[in-house]
Amino acid sequence: MSSILPTTATGADFAAGASGLTSIANRFGSYVRLDPQAWESVREESRKRLEGLRSWGEFFDISRFGLPRSLAVFTQRLSFNLKHFQNNYLLITFFVVAFFLITQPFLLISLVFFAVGFKWISSLPANEPTTIAGAKFSQMQLWGAYAAISLLILFFTGIQATIFWVVVVCAAVVCAHAGCIDKPVEAEFGEEEV
Repeated sequence: MSSILPTTATGADFAAGASGLTSIANRFGSYVRLDPQAWESVREESRKRLEGLRSWGEFFDISRFGLPRSLAVFTQRLSFNLKHFQNNYLLITFFVVAFFLITQPFLLISLVFFAVGFKWISSLPANEPTTIAGAKFSQMQLWGAYAAISLLILFFTGIQATIFWVVVVCAAVVCAHAGCIDKPVEAEFGEEEV
């Protein structure tokens, strides 16, 4: 069995290792970069979403809050408000996710690992082996290692529970607001005229 790392370390070995790591980092960086067009598309979509926000005064209009009389009224409100306040709900979801990322650093590290690992491995040429620390690995071997490490991260860090609570909190906040705020008067008249 050949060793990946040298058994005795000298200054020359460390220098060779550092240049090897630099080479890996440069190659890795070339695979992970997103093209400027993708970033521009994200910026444009973000700008459109922020321009489409409803006013927070309308969003928190206390005079329109009330418990729905029936499940049918709840679903009508939910359907209308999910469309009407869509951008506001996306922004609230973004803040909830940001809160969880700040308070759960393992979640942030894990998500970065998942995203970067997936992007890197999927961008490698399928028929060429990749050399890491002197050993050659096929793309299938890298996918297997990536899956095993990802499962270990999910199991040992417990981030699956955090992801579950992010989804539950976002769904609860959005559904509670959307189901309990009545349609604006303008919307009621608009539906009757049609």
